[in-house]
Amino acid sequence: MSQARIKQYKDRLFALRPYSFIASLSSVVYGLYLSGMPRLAVGIATIVCTLCMHGAINIADDYFDYANGVDTADSVYRSYVDKTEHTSLTWHMKCFLWLTILSVLLGAYLTYQVGPVIMAIGIVCIAVTYFYSGGPKPLANMAFGEFLSFLFFGPVACAGTYYAQRRDISNIRLLDSISIGLLVSCLMLANNIRDIETDKKASKITISVRIGEKSSKIMYIAFVAFAYAIPICLGKPKVIFALPFTTLLVKNLLARDKHGMQQLMLQTTLFIPLFVFLLML
Repeated sequence: MSQARIKQYKDRLFALRPYSFIASLSSVVYGLYLSGMPRLAVGIATIVCTLCMHGAINIADDYFDYANGVDTADSVYRSYVDKTEHTSLTWHMKCFLWLTILSVLLGAYLTYQVGPVIMAIGIVCIAVTYFYSGGPKPLANMAFGEFLSFLFFGPVACAGTYYAQRRDISNIRLLDSISIGLLVSCLMLANNIRDIETDKKASKITISVRIGEKSSKIMYIAFVAFAYAIPICLGKPKVIFALPFTTLLVKNLLARDKHGMQQLMLQTTLFIPLFVFLLML
């Protein structure tokens, strides 16, 4: 394989922001763990479908941020849109469409195997994938980012995965997915704190733009605190072993370096699977 082709694949892979997939996969993996995964093919299809939808969200978000002037040369984080010859605006739209088509096909398979409940979840997820950043009134511009991240990358992903395996959601430990959703919301908060200034200039009204940097950081800490409280109340105290990592997150959160928020995002992303691992013990 030529060096040019390797660079093309590398650029397009990075444009998907694959490191962020850890957030959504954590809920799916926890749902599979709780279920015992009696239906292997359904479990694999669920994982691949989740990756496709998360990739589509990332691609659509970068596409519309660039098209609407949110992603500029002044941004702390620059997406891959038009950053390389392999990741043009047109490629981003084609990639979004293909990932959405794959999600629909996998969703059809899961619906056939499980039932109409999965179809309903899939339709809502695909609609949110587009309307989060696209459409005349993007949800991301209405301070819904944290709530949607919490809901769909937490309880919906975990309970939906469990239901696909067991056709039941009566397991009390599914409440732990609230904690996972809160931590994913922290990831979104770190992103929005980082981008407050550029979002203001582009009239993108995130929750951090609405309430300010200080209140956003307090919200981040509150989300983490509640994420610990839920499993501890449910008899899962081993999550406290993650506290040393948490102190590092809070230390970086309280720093005033805007570029440090990008580092905080990566650290929060790594913290989520660590927390889920402790939930499994």
